[in-house]
Amino acid sequence: MLISLRLENIALFGSQEIVFDKGFTVFTGQTGSGKSIFINAINILLSPKQTSSDNKIVKSGSSFSSIEGVFLILPSVETWLRKEEIEIDDDLIVTREWRLKDNKYKSRFRVNGSIVNREQILNLRSLLLDFTLQGSSNLLSNSNRQLDLLDCFASQKLKKSIFNVKNAWIAWNDAFIKLKDYQDKINDLNIERKEIKYIFDDLNKLELSDPYEDIKLIKDQDRLSNLFRLQEGVNSILYRLNEGLDEQPSLLDHMNYCLNELKIISKLDTSLESILEIISNLNTSFNDLLFELKEYQFSLEIDPASLNDLQYRLSILKRSQKKYQRSLPELIKYQDQLKK
Repeated sequence: MLISLRLENIALFGSQEIVFDKGFTVFTGQTGSGKSIFINAINILLSPKQTSSDNKIVKSGSSFSSIEGVFLILPSVETWLRKEEIEIDDDLIVTREWRLKDNKYKSRFRVNGSIVNREQILNLRSLLLDFTLQGSSNLLSNSNRQLDLLDCFASQKLKKSIFNVKNAWIAWNDAFIKLKDYQDKINDLNIERKEIKYIFDDLNKLELSDPYEDIKLIKDQDRLSNLFRLQEGVNSILYRLNEGLDEQPSLLDHMNYCLNELKIISKLDTSLESILEIISNLNTSFNDLLFELKEYQFSLEIDPASLNDLQYRLSILKRSQKKYQRSLPELIKYQDQLKK
């Protein structure tokens, strides 16, 4: 509500102050008496745009002019002042000043003494004025304003309903935000689950079980790479131990001969029994040696193509370790974690 209007060096009016009483105020007068200028002064006080008519309202020849309106502070205005960090007083004082500089009028706005820009004036105008000049649009055509006016006639019952609807909307909005958060979390979890499943399936194809498989494969690779030399060496050893060379007795033949001879002579001299026991143990160990060598010889009977399979398996394991930046034992542990 406009409480008073103070004009200084304004065309036709000069300098004077108009105080408004409570209730409805009407201005009447003959053509040319200043009604339009008075209405224009109120409009220019809170004009969000610079127009050619703004400076025309200044009294000719004056170096300083101003229009100052004092308004009652409503809750909506108080909220705006707090938002804009402008000092709140008993009343709201809006001032527009014109100063003559370089033969041109420069104007600025103040609210409660603080300089403000046109955007701020535009927002404040919608809270203070409910009209503009004839032919211009006004707030009555705004549907939100119409609702506000209708609500002014509402009883306490309607206000209570509005309060309940507002609280219900706040509760719904809070629930909607929580729902959206949970939906986002679910989407994130689904994405994470797909990533985990992809990695798990990738590792599962490797059929990992032995944490030292790669070490064993390297040893097998070295062995298979030297397969011919290993077979040649083992065969030569077995031949000397079990077959003999150039129709000469083998080491096994010599061992058996020595054992049998000691059995005979130990009966003639019992002091040889301890030696007999030693050679018996040697004979047993010798036969164990032959058995182990034959087993090893049998293990060398491998298809040479298996070396390719071994090397392919080893390359897959190395590639996976590099891909996931983990050793083979760590990959097996990682796979178990993903499975859980």
